[in-house]
Amino acid sequence: MFDRLDDILIRFEELLHELGDPVLASDPEKFRRLMKEQAELAPLVETYTQYKKTKKSIEENLELLEEERDEEMRELLKEDLAEEKKQMPELEKELKLLLLPKDPNDEKNVFVEIRAGAGGDEAALFAADLFRMYSRFAERNRWKSELISVNESGIGGMKE
Repeated sequence: MFDRLDDILIRFEELLHELGDPVLASDPEKFRRLMKEQAELAPLVETYTQYKKTKKSIEENLELLEEERDEEMRELLKEDLAEEKKQMPELEKELKLLLLPKDPNDEKNVFVEIRAGAGGDEAALFAADLFRMYSRFAERNRWKSELISVNESGIGGMKE
């Protein structure tokens, strides 16, 4: 797992170097592709960097704890050590989640069809509420939504 993370870290550094190249401005498609790849790798790189810092800090605190003779300083080191050891499993879990492969359908569009079922006006009102709920959900997530076809009922409901 850590070999793969090191490779990803190297790739991220390469991306940053490539994005800093002024020649890249002449190829907007390549620039867009590299920016997208960099944005996908950024959370993983940040988490892995935090993991490495925490691991190094634990090692340094253990060394200092062995050498330190002052009791107050030893207590402070023990507290820091306990806190950092508690962070390690959380960081490992987050790294494992970030390493999971992305679903290829995540970037695709979705069509949602809402139809009032049997139930007349009540079903049409429910369909209208459902449409408003999905519309607001899309707005909050900053998704683009487009209404293709609407068949409204007379009392503010939607047949389809």
